[in-house]
Amino acid sequence: FRDQVAAEAEAYGRGTVVQRAQPKPTGDFTRRELLGVHAQPQPGLSRVGVHVPAGRLSVAECRAIADLADAYSAGEIRATVEQNIILPNVADAEVPKLLAEPALNGGRLSVDPGNIVGHTVSCTGSQFCGLAMVETKANAEAVAKLLDERLVTPRPLRIHWTGCPNSCGQVYLPISPRISPHLTGRA
Repeated sequence: FRDQVAAEAEAYGRGTVVQRAQPKPTGDFTRRELLGVHAQPQPGLSRVGVHVPAGRLSVAECRAIADLADAYSAGEIRATVEQNIILPNVADAEVPKLLAEPALNGGRLSVDPGNIVGHTVSCTGSQFCGLAMVETKANAEAVAKLLDERLVTPRPLRIHWTGCPNSCGQVYLPISPRISPHLTGRA
């Protein structure tokens, strides 16, 4: 069956090549930063990553993001697995105006939250999940703020909170082999 699907895909003449496995990486892995302003492949457009602290939004914050999307990204909003928001297709000329918006300055939402607060992820927690044994969102946000006040990190420090063994907070994702000895065989 696989060979038939591959033959059909290649028969369309669009340059599609079906391989048996994904090619091995040729270089070092660099995690793509999703927060902040980043150029898109399309000339004159940028994507703007907005940090949502611990992934929890109020109604007012949802409305503010929707208003920003309507004003700057043709109403388009994308959610990340890190529980943040991306506003895609923002005209480069509009980026300074977007960054000056009150919704992104002085409240909880921001474009440049720092290396600790900006990389903290939390599961839903006991407030909305019957499986969770503890409240995670408020604790994650409070601890991340406290750490951000006391520590300076040269690169993102990823902190993942989960309230039960189901790991919705993605705690199984390692920061690096130096911090995750199970990957290096030195556990």
